[in-house]
Amino acid sequence: MEALWRVFGICGVGALVAGVAGACAASDKRDDVRGDDAGRATGQLHVTAAESAAARAVVTSIQQRFRVADRAGVPAGAPRGLAPAGGHQLRPAPVLGEAEAESFRSEGARLRPRIGEAALARVVRPAQVSLPERASGAFTVADESTSMSMRVSLVGALDAPAEVAGGFVVYRGGGPDGTHLVHRATAVGTEDFVVLEQAPAEPSVRYEVALSEQVAGLRLVAGCVQLLDAGGAPRLRMAPPYLVDAAGTRHEASVALEGCAFDATPPRPGAAR
Repeated sequence: MEALWRVFGICGVGALVAGVAGACAASDKRDDVRGDDAGRATGQLHVTAAESAAARAVVTSIQQRFRVADRAGVPAGAPRGLAPAGGHQLRPAPVLGEAEAESFRSEGARLRPRIGEAALARVVRPAQVSLPERASGAFTVADESTSMSMRVSLVGALDAPAEVAGGFVVYRGGGPDGTHLVHRATAVGTEDFVVLEQAPAEPSVRYEVALSEQVAGLRLVAGCVQLLDAGGAPRLRMAPPYLVDAAGTRHEASVALEGCAFDATPPRPGAAR
């Protein structure tokens, strides 16, 4: 079996990425150091991470092998069989989309993306992202306006080093079964992809998630996990995960939360979203 599993991502309000099973717990304030302040506070030298030819080959292979129909021009919520305006045929596009990060800077054991101005101009509330130097570490995402943040680590990940490739971060062989992991950092968060060359022993991917003290609650509705502020508004969210096989067929996956309380009630009409 060949498949690309878009298993976890987090982003600011108004965007969609992915989330899978995770264990939730409160984190202390030292988890929230982020952005340029972290470098200034410790006197770290910011160095642009070098590109890796081997990681670039992984990204190119994924983009060539895993493609789905591009629904540009199709109204949101329209049936899957509806063609785009003008009668044009749906065309296959890479599941791993174009990079928004122009480069990554090394800050100690972290990599922080430099997002392009064009991508930043399209969003109202950008997020702060940092990625670990090893696949076994945790990546972090924070909402800029509230400082709400989360640290996410893949259970069973190996100690593979981070490699930069054209705006992506690749952990070759860093997955629990030696699979490749790829992060696509964006203006509103990050997308986490796992490449499956064969069926895994366990048909699930698990993450441990540590939440900052600004997170007042969790909501899980229709596979979307929302991190809520004290007023009940979602500030960070994880959208339903999915798989795409080598034939370009998309398969929806399910989401489960363990070890934490959450609300499964859809927000009432007119409530904050």
